[in-house]
Amino acid sequence: MSAAAFRARLIAAGIARPQDIMGCTAQEVAALEARFGRFPQSYRDMLLLCGKGAGALVDDREVFLFADQLERINVDAWEALRLYREDGYAPDVPEGAVFVADRYGEHPQFILTGERADSPVSMFNTDLGVVTQVAGSVWEWMESFAAGAAYFLGRGLGGRNARRGPG
Repeated sequence: MSAAAFRARLIAAGIARPQDIMGCTAQEVAALEARFGRFPQSYRDMLLLCGKGAGALVDDREVFLFADQLERINVDAWEALRLYREDGYAPDVPEGAVFVADRYGEHPQFILTGERADSPVSMFNTDLGVVTQVAGSVWEWMESFAAGAAYFLGRGLGGRNARRGPG
């Protein structure tokens, strides 16, 4: 999938209006990379497309996914990981990981940084201290959010706490 195809998917499914899809600027992405490391091209493309919001893609009080939330996501995730390691348990979060989402502040999901086209997305289960892969690629991961949003919106649920653009 590409950014253009994902944008079309969001609009066609009624998840977002065109003005609801708000991307980061190239300068904002560069600043994030200076802080967290070089992102894979697929994640960079996602941030440029919808790094600031995408309509009802996620409930902004439930899922933290957007660029302005990355600092908090990473602080919380690395703290949870530190506590496990202090207890002598070492969940398999590799060097070069950057946490890119979480749900209610738990179970942070990460990608691998570095010069690469794409990255699998893995989840650090903060209850069990285990890491599992949740998607084979960034766009597959984003599609899982779109499928969930379409499901809930189709049943008249969701969208109340969405990030919407002007108008």
